[in-house]
Amino acid sequence: ATCALELGVDVGDLDATVHLGYPGSRAALLQQAGRAGRDPCRPSLAVVVLFDSPLDQYLARSGASLINGPVEACALSVSNEKVLRDQLLCAAAEAPLCLESDRSLFVGQRDGVVADAEAGAAFDDAVAGLERCEALKRVSGGTLAARADRAKHSRDVPLRVVDPVNIEVKLNGVVIDTIPYARAFYELYEGAVYLHQARPHLVTKFDLQTNEALVTRMTRCDYHTSSRNHTDVDPVRVLESRGPLKTGVVHVSSKVWGYRKVCKRTFKVLESKTFSLPPLEFETRGTWIDVPAAAVADIEAKKWDVKGGIHALNHALALVAPLFVVCDANDVATEHVYPVQKRPRPHRLVLYDARRGGRAVLRR
Repeated sequence: ATCALELGVDVGDLDATVHLGYPGSRAALLQQAGRAGRDPCRPSLAVVVLFDSPLDQYLARSGASLINGPVEACALSVSNEKVLRDQLLCAAAEAPLCLESDRSLFVGQRDGVVADAEAGAAFDDAVAGLERCEALKRVSGGTLAARADRAKHSRDVPLRVVDPVNIEVKLNGVVIDTIPYARAFYELYEGAVYLHQARPHLVTKFDLQTNEALVTRMTRCDYHTSSRNHTDVDPVRVLESRGPLKTGVVHVSSKVWGYRKVCKRTFKVLESKTFSLPPLEFETRGTWIDVPAAAVADIEAKKWDVKGGIHALNHALALVAPLFVVCDANDVATEHVYPVQKRPRPHRLVLYDARRGGRAVLRR
């Protein structure tokens, strides 16, 4: 089964589905499995083959809860101005917006996720921004309508990526792929081996001025490349707190500074290189707990590895997040403080929304 089966297509003759690995949510699994057995007179079968990842193995041990457990909550923050601007423009293209009556559709606590004041401020800022750039114009009755050339704005809202900027991957001057700006830093640095349609390509140039990466096709490649990077996550403002647990705005700064060539056969590091790329910085939503000094002292007294334990627990929290809210594995991230690194960082458990501005995953 693939995610294509989640589109709700009625495949009348399909009797069985085979799922290779957990698709990321129970909602996705049930939607895929539901494509089989549409004929009420015929039984159906869904076979789930779980892999050796920690999350898959946890679900393998949980038995029937994989199928019978509750469907995850869906999270989308209407206080994310980037999301809101696109949605308002698409809505205005269908019918002029009346701010007094339509405001209630975007502002409120119907799902208990977004506070009225916060969503209201985002709504006002989004409308003001669209008016300033004249994407929305006042018409009769004080309503707002989309400019004529924005009438088909929905076609310009990508479903595959959220990044406002994409990097074009070019082979001999021809665009063969597009990669979100932030992801490109980890995959398209000069010297990287980039796989396109299962074929290896060597990145020869990564140009942030023209937003393009130039590649050449490799006839043979016995190694893969792995980026070297670090991410610092620092709280900016606390919005909610419950004892030591805090939720609020965090500043994320990621720096990709090198890569390794790793032999495919032996996994031996063949070569390490460093380079300089500008940091990726943005503000988003996060949830964190600062480990108390007394707990740190107690762990150190037992000669346990404090940094290693925090690093492992952060990974575990990021892995189980999709069990509670509908999100992609890449929607939630954590700070990776490796035990051997010298960069001073606080002892902190932290998860953050990997999308600029956040989309309420962590508040759920």
